[in-house]
Amino acid sequence: RVLCDNLETKMQHTPAEGTMQKLFKGKVRNYIRCLQVKYESDREEDFYDLQLCVSGCKDIYDSFRKELQKEVLEGENKYNAGQEHGMQDAEKGIQYLKFPPVLMLHLKRFEYDVEKGTMKKVIDEHQFYEEINLGQFTAKDGKPPSMKEDNEGLEGAS
Repeated sequence: RVLCDNLETKMQHTPAEGTMQKLFKGKVRNYIRCLQVKYESDREEDFYDLQLCVSGCKDIYDSFRKELQKEVLEGENKYNAGQEHGMQDAEKGIQYLKFPPVLMLHLKRFEYDVEKGTMKKVIDEHQFYEEINLGQFTAKDGKPPSMKEDNEGLEGAS
């Protein structure tokens, strides 16, 4: 990302200004949806690169599926839905809205070993391809996840 920031700065006030955004900028929606009350919070953000887990994933498509898994917020980890609803069980997740023409992926090949208190290298085999089709991981209608069927678009790699 440092290289991209430096290039972006150097391109300011030149005909190439905006090139980095056109090539590398994507958009993601982060959301939290309460399970027992009608309350949802979401936020759209730009991204220039993605970090994907490789541990336990056979290929890049499995890594994207793992990234899109919803996290349940419950028990001591409940979501504060404000004064009106208070602490609530909820699900938290992301939805990709737009991938850039050039997608930079950082594959997380190290993870923390709790027993040893150190980082360890993930040596699982992980396949990736010269070309990938990420359409199955992109919101097709721009609706928040609460308005879509669970697992819609996640049937498998094409």
